[in-house]
Amino acid sequence: MEPVKVKLRHPIVFGSETIEELTFRPATGKDIRRLPMRDGYEIDTILELAARLTDRPDPVIDRLTGEDLEEVISVASGFMPGSRRAGSASSRS
Repeated sequence: MEPVKVKLRHPIVFGSETIEELTFRPATGKDIRRLPMRDGYEIDTILELAARLTDRPDPVIDRLTGEDLEEVISVASGFMPGSRRAGSASSRS
C-alpha cells in the first residue's frame, strides 16, 4: 500500500514551517487501536486518525479549512475499519 498525498489548497503555517502537503502513511493496528467501532464515525475520530497517519499534531489538522478539510476527511475515512476504500489514492495526489 502506497502513501496517499493531499496537496493543500490553503497551506498551513505552523511555527516556522509552512505545510503545503499532508502525506498519509498506511494505517497499522496501532493507529486504529482504541478508535470507536461503529457504522458512522464522528468527525473527531476521523480527524484523530488523520493526525496519526500524517504524523502531524492536532493543531495542524485543526487549522484545515474548506476543500482541504473535506479532502482530508475523505482520505482518512478510507482508512477506517470497514471502509472499502482503505488506502485508495486521493484524486488530488
